[in-house]
Amino acid sequence: MTKRIEKIAGAVLFALILIVAVDLGVDALDRAITPAPVQVAEAPPAQEAAPTQQAAAAPEGPAPAEPQAAAPPPAEAAPVEASGGIEAVAPDPITPLVAAASVEAGEAGVKICKACHTFDDGGPNRVGPNLHGVVGRDIASVEGFAYSDILKTLPGAWDDEKLDAYLLNPRAAAPGNKMAFAGVKKAEDRAAVIAYLRSISPNAPPLE
Repeated sequence: MTKRIEKIAGAVLFALILIVAVDLGVDALDRAITPAPVQVAEAPPAQEAAPTQQAAAAPEGPAPAEPQAAAPPPAEAAPVEASGGIEAVAPDPITPLVAAASVEAGEAGVKICKACHTFDDGGPNRVGPNLHGVVGRDIASVEGFAYSDILKTLPGAWDDEKLDAYLLNPRAAAPGNKMAFAGVKKAEDRAAVIAYLRSISPNAPPLE
């Protein structure tokens, strides 16, 4: 009886040992098979990129001024006319030069004019009208002379400035007139001629 009990107790003990051994073996096998969890390191948060300067940034300083549109060309001045309608083709007033001019030089200067004009009081008309008393006389007013049509339309009397323009360039001063004369180019020479014409013009207005 005692031996039987011992056998039973031994069998039970063996079974317990076997169960424990099997349980330990299964646990070890499970650990060997199951892979260890892989830890993934978190990447640090990306920093915001600093704004980059433009590659072709303009240098510091005031921005270059925008090109301005070209100014329009100045308008051409309308022809300046002396009183009475004769164009003032002379660049400067002649009266100051007339006041300082030599009458004798002017008398010598009109010698080339005597082929077409007379200068004495009551003298005849030739190719051109008699010029005695011309300063202060109405334009195209000598009786019996066939004036150009353009001169007949001009109002007023001959004065220093009109005579200056006419002596400088008769065709420019009164376009269309028939006087075939190239003109006197030097202002001093024209002033001397006008001073002489004044000296033979009783009705010449005083110099201003």
